[in-house]
Amino acid sequence: MRERLFKASGIIAAATLLSKVLGFIRDMTLARYFGASAETDAYLVAMIVPAVFFGAVGAGLTTVLIPVYNEYLNTKGKREAQRLANTVLNVSLIVLGLVLMLGLLFAPQVTRILARGFDVQRFRLTVYLSRLMLPIIVFMGLANWATAILQARQHFAAPALIGLPYNVILIMGYILAGLYWGITGAAIATVLAVFSQFAIQVPALRREGFRYQMVIDW
Repeated sequence: MRERLFKASGIIAAATLLSKVLGFIRDMTLARYFGASAETDAYLVAMIVPAVFFGAVGAGLTTVLIPVYNEYLNTKGKREAQRLANTVLNVSLIVLGLVLMLGLLFAPQVTRILARGFDVQRFRLTVYLSRLMLPIIVFMGLANWATAILQARQHFAAPALIGLPYNVILIMGYILAGLYWGITGAAIATVLAVFSQFAIQVPALRREGFRYQMVIDW
């Protein structure tokens, strides 16, 4: 166990450092291809909208799930712990799906609060981009859930790596969007980048023996 934790610590440190470097390159790439423009303003504000809706329901997902999952794992065994994990996953998907629909409906109202002073054209673009990126809510929930399960099982490497595909996809997305697709391409790349934070953890979940079940045990 000590050797595993020591190895994980090295991976986490290296991944964190590399993520910081890639994050700097990501911001430079956005500035290089879009600059201080109305499109950039709209995009940056639109990125906040999904976080606002997710924060209302998902901020404590990792914090709450880890100790409860550990308790089930230690007292009731792997089968019950996996049933709990699946229940939390399925309930989270239902709740986040409802929040997603609310976000689509109330995106103009939230944008109006976050983007005071925007002219009509910039406001409409922000609403359009925020609605385009709102599926991030679901993917953020999936990523946080996966992180909680893996950390509860003392698997820290995969959660530490989530920043790498996120930044790489955004860097490539900003370049292609700047050259061909415009700010809409940057928004789509953002959705894919957030989804990658969950996808990169799936192999580790499978190695830990997790199998998805369509179950909700109240």
